[in-house]
Amino acid sequence: MGPVQGYQLSGGSKCLDTRQLSRNMGIGTMVLMLLVAPLVAGCATGGHAPAPQDGAGAAQEAVSVSRAYFDAIAKSDLAAAGKLFAQRSSIFETGGVEGDWAHYEAHHLKPELDAIASFTFDLGDHTVSTSVDGTMAVVTWQIGYHIELADGRHIDSRGTVTFVVVRQGPERQARIRHLHWSSRRKKPKAH
Repeated sequence: MGPVQGYQLSGGSKCLDTRQLSRNMGIGTMVLMLLVAPLVAGCATGGHAPAPQDGAGAAQEAVSVSRAYFDAIAKSDLAAAGKLFAQRSSIFETGGVEGDWAHYEAHHLKPELDAIASFTFDLGDHTVSTSVDGTMAVVTWQIGYHIELADGRHIDSRGTVTFVVVRQGPERQARIRHLHWSSRRKKPKAH
């Protein structure tokens, strides 16, 4: 990686130039940068940290948003699912980069859901952690799911789904900035 350039804000605060970072590192590293972004939030706000938020409230909002995503997918309601995503989003699924919500919806999820007769989730344990200022939360779910395809086949899988939920806009609405879905089929039970 080449040298990282920075710039100076009025008032003397220094910030990293993320455009330079994005040219020098992979997408995985950029996702990691999203996780540490609140630590440098003062850079984005002219050197002043955002107003403190309630961490418990941020955690509850993030869990609610992630549950709403599962509910929307189980109902094949892509419009409802889409409203949960931030304007800028990224989605990883089982080892692949799926792009942003619009690309994932059109090229992956919609064709997949069109072939599904029913989709049910068993939401297991989840963990949630929030940034100090409450502007970001990471929610990780252990899930099981059952899919009945339109042709009568059944798929039983289990997995881990991680959501990075950020508060955005003037109303600080919680939205999914990043989704990572990793799953595998359940092993058949021995007879």
